[in-house]
Amino acid sequence: ILTGLRQAEIFGLRWSDYDPVRGLLFVMRTYNPEFGFMETKSAGSRRSVVVSPVLQRSLDEHRRNNGGNPEELIFRNRAGNPMNGQNLVTRVFHPALKNAGVKRIRFHDLRHTYAALMLSSNCGLKFLQQQMGHASIQTSLDLYGHLLPQASEGVASRLDELVFEEGIRPALQLIPGGRHERVP
Repeated sequence: ILTGLRQAEIFGLRWSDYDPVRGLLFVMRTYNPEFGFMETKSAGSRRSVVVSPVLQRSLDEHRRNNGGNPEELIFRNRAGNPMNGQNLVTRVFHPALKNAGVKRIRFHDLRHTYAALMLSSNCGLKFLQQQMGHASIQTSLDLYGHLLPQASEGVASRLDELVFEEGIRPALQLIPGGRHERVP
């Protein structure tokens, strides 16, 4: 929920992909239980993702408690192998949702929640595209455009402020009878 990463991207992260100084995670590969480690979904999916301070503290603590050899997976099972996504969802994710009093959702819904939270915090759409690893900004718009504030909200008032702000001579002057005339 704090990165917008796909589950396969999370499972592919190694400690060498984490830069605690700059607060970045580098998505370099994915892990699929059927096919193993693979290239990312697209060239745009290979990216750096900004890590929030809370997540950074959690990662740093996780590293202290579980080692942190650069080639080790950040999220692995007890044997050091990639996690099983289905086990994670059934044994950890769903119980955590229940304990938190949150309705049951898909793990992937955390990705959508991240996008919604970012947009509600006035994140730029281009930045969101890069964080999500979408190949095109059009993909981001198609998926999350409905969450953007309506373009028409307050536009008329903002126009008035721009044109009629004190000290600015209006370009048009209303003439009685509804006609407009250019001001010299």
